[in-house]
Amino acid sequence: MEFSTGQPLAEYNRIYKETDQLYHGLALRMGLADSELVILYTLALSGDGCLQRDIVGNACLSKQTVNSATRRMVRQGLLTLTPGKGREMQMHLTEAGRHLAARTVLPLARAERAAIDALTEEELQTYLALSRKLLEQLRRTTAGL
Repeated sequence: MEFSTGQPLAEYNRIYKETDQLYHGLALRMGLADSELVILYTLALSGDGCLQRDIVGNACLSKQTVNSATRRMVRQGLLTLTPGKGREMQMHLTEAGRHLAARTVLPLARAERAAIDALTEEELQTYLALSRKLLEQLRRTTAGL
């Protein structure tokens, strides 16, 4: 079977993969697994902690990935877990976790903010609207796969 993706689809895939590689490379340079970077980022920017299920939902990571990374980060002294409602666990950064976040994810968040600020308000709103529209179209067209 022969299928041609066409130039726009090929460019979309290249940009998506290049962005993923950029964040993977950043995580490696920071000495973190990708999932650890996401957890640290979420906790550092959320204030006083969050539930594991919130990271699963917001970061689009599997429960198993979040659970494995969380256990590793607890062993490293970066996180603490406290019981929430039922079986839920509330995650909090330790002092060591806050120091690591200050050296890693906070500079990353500032760099992301600077990149976003380089766009005009109209460019940003157009980008966000088109990204949401493309995601919704992908959900529709892949629903039966």
